[in-house]
Amino acid sequence: MFTGFVGIAINKLFLSLGLMNLIAVLSWSYNESIIQQNQVYQNQRSFLFMSRLNHEDSSVMKPEEIRAIIQQAAKAWMTGDPDNFAKLFTADGVFIVPGNRWVGETKIRQVVADFAATHTDVKIEIQQIVIDGNHAVVEWLWSDTETATGLHQKAEDAIVVDFKDGLISRWREYIDTETSKNKN
Repeated sequence: MFTGFVGIAINKLFLSLGLMNLIAVLSWSYNESIIQQNQVYQNQRSFLFMSRLNHEDSSVMKPEEIRAIIQQAAKAWMTGDPDNFAKLFTADGVFIVPGNRWVGETKIRQVVADFAATHTDVKIEIQQIVIDGNHAVVEWLWSDTETATGLHQKAEDAIVVDFKDGLISRWREYIDTETSKNKN
């Protein structure tokens, strides 16, 4: 170490240079640590994103598959075929209309069979199908005739449909019977 006034100044300079070097090394080390953490974070995000994509790719149905199932459901209603309607659902599938809920293929099959036994001339006109992943919203026009009374009924129907493993897991209808009565 240096002595005297100049020595003190030089010692302070070395100390400050040493301190500056120490700060620079610490700063570099900290920055490297942040960069490495950021790279790990980015790698994790990429992995999670790609895993999600790969998972979704294998489980998300194609829009044409969803449309085909909805068309099969419409055909099953129009032909009064409870077996073909029920087979479109998962084993624990849910079918909901205002005021009623049926769970499972057996109960769904039965409600369609009961309806088919008391109604004829079921006609369905699909207006639109909107698909997002494994979910669809269907808008269709429905008409039928009650067998016992000959009463002809019309309804505008919006249906929210969820899919799982290529089948319907939930079918929820929102039925409007009033609007069709008010049309000119």
